[in-house]
Amino acid sequence: AYDGSEIFNEKADFFRVTGHVDPGGGEHLLIQQKEHALVGLVTARSADGVQVLLNARAEPGLVGTTQFSSTIQSTPSNYLRKHGGAPTPFIDEVLTPPDGARVVYDALQYDWGGYYHAKVKCFRIVELAQPRAADVPLVWVGLETLREMLGHDHLITSDLRVATAMLLRVDAGDDAVDAGTGTSAPPVLTTVPISSLTRWTVTPAGVLSDTEDREIVWASTSSRTREVTSWVQPLMRLKEPLETSLPARRTPAGLRFAVRRATQPGLDGTFLWFPATPGTGAEVARVELSAEGGRFYRHVIVASLVEAEPMEQDVTWVSLAELERLAALPTATSLELRCLLSLVQVSGAR
Repeated sequence: AYDGSEIFNEKADFFRVTGHVDPGGGEHLLIQQKEHALVGLVTARSADGVQVLLNARAEPGLVGTTQFSSTIQSTPSNYLRKHGGAPTPFIDEVLTPPDGARVVYDALQYDWGGYYHAKVKCFRIVELAQPRAADVPLVWVGLETLREMLGHDHLITSDLRVATAMLLRVDAGDDAVDAGTGTSAPPVLTTVPISSLTRWTVTPAGVLSDTEDREIVWASTSSRTREVTSWVQPLMRLKEPLETSLPARRTPAGLRFAVRRATQPGLDGTFLWFPATPGTGAEVARVELSAEGGRFYRHVIVASLVEAEPMEQDVTWVSLAELERLAALPTATSLELRCLLSLVQVSGAR
């Protein structure tokens, strides 16, 4: 529904589309989600090694409509069934692990700071004592198969990509290096009614603009494999792909990666670790992925690893072990940097 101020769901507070103004008068159209969405990944040990339970997830905004995601990708409104939908498979195993299971990773992490208003997700990886039967669209795959999937375009979601990066890090063992955490500052955005924004126009088709990089459009969806089988929702449509690159250089001690502290409008004053702005170095590895298909309409993210050319002075160079440790810290890194970590892991760069 749209009340002149924001776009929201009348049954449950899944997410909202809100208007904001920064101190310089700049206008921002952002997605606001107060609930901490759960990204739950179930794993298990077997005679063939670590097995991971994936979900072939259909969403209206995904490139190709269906991609492999984590076992669970859900808001509390969904898995608590506030919409009256079907139960979320394996939710009990993730929220209250059974005897013999262990929590491998559990932390809050920021989502896209350029598109969301201060949104964080809970990433939780649970290892069961052994694989359990799972119905379609869930499927067990080996960890090495999942590692290979990281290198394919639009095959796995960004949530699964980040969860896999954490799983690969934990599976290799912890590193003691602590390269720092995110820093907060007072909020800088003022929330305003969407109707007061001068660069967007509200129409029956959505919140549209001839000048800005984003719009809101309506999507009607049906799926037999989701908790709710049909629904209508708003999606953010970005007009250009997002390109993000991680600079790397080789040293006698191995590869080093350039990161720096930065912020984005939706982070509202919080500074996180981002990939440093690259020079014009050669591309070493590249992958395309989709932003979350339940919030964005086929938004392409192009992630690449590049050879570092001369860099600005405010960068920090870290090893792969330091980068993995940094990415695992709660609310310390951008989603861009965590997605790029997964590209480093699959590329074999050391």
